[in-house]
Amino acid sequence: MDNTGNHYKPFESTLGTDTSEKYRPSSQNQTLVVVAQEQQGCKNNMLTAQNVRMTVNCKECDKPRCVYSKLKISARDTRSQRHILEKYDYTCGSVITPDVFVRLQMFCSTHNEFPFYSSSIGRTDICCHCTSPNAGKDENAFKTHRVVLSCCQTCLPKGITKRMPKK
Repeated sequence: MDNTGNHYKPFESTLGTDTSEKYRPSSQNQTLVVVAQEQQGCKNNMLTAQNVRMTVNCKECDKPRCVYSKLKISARDTRSQRHILEKYDYTCGSVITPDVFVRLQMFCSTHNEFPFYSSSIGRTDICCHCTSPNAGKDENAFKTHRVVLSCCQTCLPKGITKRMPKK
């Protein structure tokens, strides 16, 4: 802002000065979701259970993360993806390849994704927080919500992950 109260300085006064993207209007409203969607190459609404093609385990937390694709992955591409994942370590929130997508807003502290449980690939009996087997769903949570993820007794203090409240 200049001394006269105008929002923008005159072109002549800024010509030849060092500038940054700080005051560019289109960059001021960038949210984490918008940035992640740009980097992952697809909108978050494409990351649904019907588009889950495989899972990959994070090397740090060992949680399964969903790998999405708009189209069914051929057997050859599946082998190629497996080879890439054997050669390079995957960690939560990192990009795999431009052809397949993972949700970039995932961290090692984030619970398993809802599409992991509702797709045919995921196991419904593992805890959404620590991935221990033989976890159960809280029946009381089903009284208030339609979707409830499995949780083991150790992780109950972290909270039951649920969504879609019943009206």
